[in-house]
Amino acid sequence: MSQQLPELLQRMQLSLNTQDGRYTADPFYCVFSKREIVVDADYDHDRTLWWHQERHLEADSRTARRLDLLKEDCRETGDWVRLAVKEIDRFETACFTEQGCKDFLEIQGHNLRKPFIYATSLFRNREMIALREALMAGQLAAVECKEAANG
Repeated sequence: MSQQLPELLQRMQLSLNTQDGRYTADPFYCVFSKREIVVDADYDHDRTLWWHQERHLEADSRTARRLDLLKEDCRETGDWVRLAVKEIDRFETACFTEQGCKDFLEIQGHNLRKPFIYATSLFRNREMIALREALMAGQLAAVECKEAANG
């Protein structure tokens, strides 16, 4: 990695200085994916579904219609329970450049559910702004670890 680090820093410097900042001061790019959580049906939810407690599977549309009719008639649904679910954003990683996020998604995207890139701001985060500005100015250089050099 130590030979590749100077090239990586140069690519990051170029990207930081030329990429679309999405009208955001000191942009910082994050990868999120979607995740479903079970919520109270009386409050905010995206959808409801029938879930089999023993087999751990969601009912298909035909089975769901049959279960809805059973429930309307106040009849037993066996191991099937009605759940309300909400889709939430789950943070995956953050990068200084949008290209860094795209590279991450190229490697890891197949493991994520509905991934997307979001540009946020480093507003008032002095440490990260200083690091970003140093990267943009090319002021960071690869420093070899003394332990690695001593073998």
